[in-house]
Amino acid sequence: MSQNGESPSSSFTRPSVPSTNAMELSDDQRLVIDRCTNIVQDFRAGQVSESKLSVFLQQSITRDNSSEDQFLSTYEPYFEMLDNFKRY
Repeated sequence: MSQNGESPSSSFTRPSVPSTNAMELSDDQRLVIDRCTNIVQDFRAGQVSESKLSVFLQQSITRDNSSEDQFLSTYEPYFEMLDNFKRY
């Protein structure tokens, strides 16, 4: 045992592994995430109404060749943030 009661193996640190999500994001995807997160923060700060938040989110998410399912998979988490904020 070491001096502070830990086993020798516990002093080893695991190498940091970047999140697979972070590795797979393009610059455009990061930009969309930043925009959408900022829109939600503006709503929380009282600077944007719920209806404007919805419109701004839809405008921020690119729909070039994406299906409705792909669009919704991006849009819904931000709208859920709104719902969670309103609940509490």
